[in-house]
Amino acid sequence: MITEKVSSVFIHIVILALIAIFRDQFLFKNAIYSVLSLIIAIIGIVLLSIGRIAIDKAFISKKERLITSGIYSKIRHPVYTGRILFFIGLALLFKSFIGIILVIALLVPFHIYKARKEEREMLRKFGNKYAKYKKSTLF
Repeated sequence: MITEKVSSVFIHIVILALIAIFRDQFLFKNAIYSVLSLIIAIIGIVLLSIGRIAIDKAFISKKERLITSGIYSKIRHPVYTGRILFFIGLALLFKSFIGIILVIALLVPFHIYKARKEEREMLRKFGNKYAKYKKSTLF
């Protein structure tokens, strides 16, 4: 578990550093591009934050339960989705072509892998209840 968290942090830090290093690769200079990039990043932060708050509330109650309300009523993995959107927005904001490639080639598959692993565990714990929930939500 600890090595998985360390690898997750490492991947995110490396991609963030490379986005910052390889910036200004796009020629887009207009304000609309910057605003749209920032909006994508902010939406990512909001999704990530709302998802984390919901998870933290569930852990505080110390009851092992399936979270299906709030943002989780629409998206099964708002934290992963939020991180991906944040990094896409950041790469676009920094105009980093390499950043976009890294997000698509590394970060998206990494979070899909984590989501699938988590879903297998949730199916094991909650069975049909999770299977039904899974069908009613997006990634």
